[in-house]
Amino acid sequence: MRDTMKRAIDLLFQSLPFSRKNELCKETLMSSAIQKYEEGQEQGIHPVESAGNFLIHSNSVENISSYLGIGTPQYVSEKEIEILDKSAFQKVEKKLRRNNCLISLLIAFCFNFVFALVLNLSFIPQSICVKCGELVCFQQDTICFFLVY
Repeated sequence: MRDTMKRAIDLLFQSLPFSRKNELCKETLMSSAIQKYEEGQEQGIHPVESAGNFLIHSNSVENISSYLGIGTPQYVSEKEIEILDKSAFQKVEKKLRRNNCLISLLIAFCFNFVFALVLNLSFIPQSICVKCGELVCFQQDTICFFLVY
């Protein structure tokens, strides 16, 4: 039954924004609900009836707090949230786009460099001998000393 009460409180706070006040309010309500549930069991009330009474009053934070006998707890509703200026989000978005473009260009240049390096290692440089006019490979022993690149 405690899990059912916890789920009811979680569902109640699900639509509210996450904040420290809301978490403290949720913990306060949960501890008070468990205490009320245990008091009902000590008085001889059936556990299902005790949990049912709690669930009947769990349509709002104010109703639960009045049923549990605690004052209206402080929580943050959606109306109290500050809506930030749209231009702040646009500035951040512009910076992120610019950084993404720069990183993409950097990656493209790095791949180009690696690709060119691999191609240069596999390429056998050759030149033409000025003396005899033949194609000479640098990996062979040559007698010609005048080479044009």
